[in-house]
Amino acid sequence: MDDSLTPTGAILQGSDDGQIPDWVSDKTVADELHQQLDKDTPLFVINGSNYQKYQAHLTAGQVALFELYPETFEMPIYQSKRLHHIPQWLEEATRKNQKDAELIDDGNGITNVWPGVPFPTPENALEILWNHLIAWRSISAKGTFVEATIHPEQRHYLIKTEVEIAMPYYQPDRVPVTDNIILTYYLTRITSPARIAGGATLVHDSMNPKMGQRQSWIYNVSQRRVRRLPFLGYDTPNMNSDDIRVVDEVNLFNGSPDRYNWKSNGRKTLYIPYNSKVLAQSTSDIESLLTPYHLNTAPTRYELHRVWELEATLKEKQHHIYARRKLYLDEDSWMALIAEQYDQSDALWRVSLSHTQYMPDMPGVMKVADVFHDLNSKSYYVQSLIEDNGRWIEFSNKLPEKSHFNPVSLKRRSTR
Repeated sequence: MDDSLTPTGAILQGSDDGQIPDWVSDKTVADELHQQLDKDTPLFVINGSNYQKYQAHLTAGQVALFELYPETFEMPIYQSKRLHHIPQWLEEATRKNQKDAELIDDGNGITNVWPGVPFPTPENALEILWNHLIAWRSISAKGTFVEATIHPEQRHYLIKTEVEIAMPYYQPDRVPVTDNIILTYYLTRITSPARIAGGATLVHDSMNPKMGQRQSWIYNVSQRRVRRLPFLGYDTPNMNSDDIRVVDEVNLFNGSPDRYNWKSNGRKTLYIPYNSKVLAQSTSDIESLLTPYHLNTAPTRYELHRVWELEATLKEKQHHIYARRKLYLDEDSWMALIAEQYDQSDALWRVSLSHTQYMPDMPGVMKVADVFHDLNSKSYYVQSLIEDNGRWIEFSNKLPEKSHFNPVSLKRRSTR
């Protein structure tokens, strides 16, 4: 690739005014900077009384949160640090993808792809979107996560879940895929509260939805049996979110893009959630984070970064509860970190924020917490808060055996 780009396709150089730094090309330096993040202090704080001053670098969703919660919602702004690194083999695969990878099925699938970023120098909105859909999240990982739905003036409860993911797409020694492959295996098992503990979900997510639909199974504790689910996707409500989040909002957007027309609004410079190490460390006291209306903002961190803005408009004769959506993708990791969802009258309805951090052991970027705000009900749903001060997540450079993600074994593992 061009020497002016990082190994993932981002602009290597920072901004002319110095607010956005150059990418840290030395991994040893990046790892050291990550270790020091908890010693940083905010440059300033954006709140309900001064957000207009910074509105040029805010999304409509962030402005809506300031206006809806003027006394409590804040964004602590820190010095930007671009620490994202990936394994060497992934860099090499990304270089191959630059000349080999192609869209198929009107942009709803990809082919000739190596195990890297599919389109490091994208030419259209769907290529940008596919970089997010296949963003590097390790070969295999497992951890314990917490989710909760917070309603105004109502009690809430925590759902704790053991999660395992594996991405065959990122098997380092594989040949380029020209037809289809399992993109992700996703297995969850609820450990608390007791009334639903043992319930489990298994998902096999296809890289090319037109060639093979997503397959899903659940283990029902009360019935003590594994059941194949009908298609799980699009605007199917998420069971644990009180209908605040739908299935295709995992990772802020996932699954087939086929129900929308997509366009790129180019690169923007925005304050986005970033380097959320302190938030991860704060999960030892999760209840203190779950304040009314939104997460406790004190341990959150926002930085000025370049993002890709994508806009999706629902196609005629297609159905989805969201008529329009916007995604804001971090240029370094290609992960969507902010999403905005609009209703059928084109009113802003929901705003989602993804807090992530660089993980040196991976290496790469992994989510700390995804927060989904419903502006009408003033409720929010938080998912993926990592337990044990953000430490209990294990990465592996090997894929588990296929039998590990077999629906036949789902009941056995759920009742151990």
